[in-house]
Amino acid sequence: MGCAEDLVEQAVAAALCMTEDGHEQLQSVFANQPPSPTAQRAATAALCALLAEPWAYDYTRLLLTSEAARAASDLRRLAGLPVPQTRWPLDGLACCSVRQARELYEPALAGRVKFLLDSSADPNGLAASAGAWCGPPQSPLMCCAIHGWEVVAQTLLRAQAAPSQTDLSNATALHYAATHGEETMYNLLLGAAADPNQKDAYGRSATELLATTGVALHFCRARGLGHPAGPQESGMPIRLPGASLSVKRFVEDFVALKRPALLRREHRGTVGDDDGNGKSLPWSREDLADAAGEARAMVSEIPYGADFGLDPSQETPTTLRDFLQATPQPPAKRQRCREQQADRAYRPYFFVAVDKELQPQLARLLEAKLGVAVGGRVSWPFGEVQPAQSLPFTATTIQFAVGGEGSGSPMHFHQDALNLCLRGRKRWWLVPPSEAAFSRLHPLDALDMGTSANSARDCLEGACVFEQEEGDVVYVPDMWGHAVLNLEDHTACVAAEFA
Repeated sequence: MGCAEDLVEQAVAAALCMTEDGHEQLQSVFANQPPSPTAQRAATAALCALLAEPWAYDYTRLLLTSEAARAASDLRRLAGLPVPQTRWPLDGLACCSVRQARELYEPALAGRVKFLLDSSADPNGLAASAGAWCGPPQSPLMCCAIHGWEVVAQTLLRAQAAPSQTDLSNATALHYAATHGEETMYNLLLGAAADPNQKDAYGRSATELLATTGVALHFCRARGLGHPAGPQESGMPIRLPGASLSVKRFVEDFVALKRPALLRREHRGTVGDDDGNGKSLPWSREDLADAAGEARAMVSEIPYGADFGLDPSQETPTTLRDFLQATPQPPAKRQRCREQQADRAYRPYFFVAVDKELQPQLARLLEAKLGVAVGGRVSWPFGEVQPAQSLPFTATTIQFAVGGEGSGSPMHFHQDALNLCLRGRKRWWLVPPSEAAFSRLHPLDALDMGTSANSARDCLEGACVFEQEEGDVVYVPDMWGHAVLNLEDHTACVAAEFA
């Protein structure tokens, strides 16, 4: 590796370390670098990598854990702000929104961006594409539009970032602000003379996106005008017969625009039962236990609870067979009350990221019955073993879940995903990226509890609510917040995150 590539690597590594030590390392990288194309490329590479990092995901989750106070103090010191006496998280906090997290980390992020610009980084990210290093698909200003980083965007614009710069799909930062529901960023870009009529590769302008049902900023504005958030009134999510939607239309009209969709199965019946050999249904309790009973998960009321600050003692390592054979509990009886819940029943949820090494039986079952595997192309229609076609995306994570009536997942978000209901029925709460959050509160708890759950409850009550039936597929776009409640005993699903 040459000296130029070494410098790029060092600059990127230091930029991504959001601590005081990381900032000192970044300063040392450029301390003895005279102005040169090599130094500019290193600074630009660091800028692009810094703004492409999923800070919204990392810090929104981190601020619910025992690491929150340390992270909050580090970020304020990095930004040159006094560290308050009030510790983070605040007492009783069980939900952190992307906006709350952004208020904490963006000042530090803006300071680091200014340092890199002062170190000759190109505000448009163009110098990074030379040589061996390849920048992310979005420009620095587009990253700001996606995440609502107004302070960072102002810093870039003062450094002459081009507000109408395009990516490979000819989209601008205005397009991204519209698809991610960032009203403030949209208006900031308009004020900087971004062209709202510039069309992307699909012939759509940012102005047209604002009038498109399902686009995040259209959803936010419609609800802001007092329109209900229900699916019938708002048109959310878009409901289509799954078999009638071509790959081309799904990619162009939904994935490219980050529009949620509910794809209805035209013929009801258990998914995967029509193998022509008279075999039993693969998703019943008995057949799941026989085919993949050795799969193990950390079972609790919420998936991956320890990652979101749940006491690890509340998670139990359990095999799928033992979980399925446990006696189902009666439905929970819940009453709204300010201080505590009445007749609250524990609702365990078996939820696991499927790994071929750790859950070989389950991985083989999903691949054999649904054509779903990590690293493979995503089949279309999703869940077809021998599909006529596939999406131009690769499955990065496969999740399998099964639970009884009343089990479910709190508000969370992640990259693009398709979720197939194998058995049972599910209720969804869906919010645009600008209002997404991470919570460790079961959705029924969030709706029932009082002041300690206000942000979680507000998130659910402002959401689009709809139901998914057996065989239906839900497309959840990147960063759209969602919570799920299982409405029937033995509700099972599989989800594929993709990129």
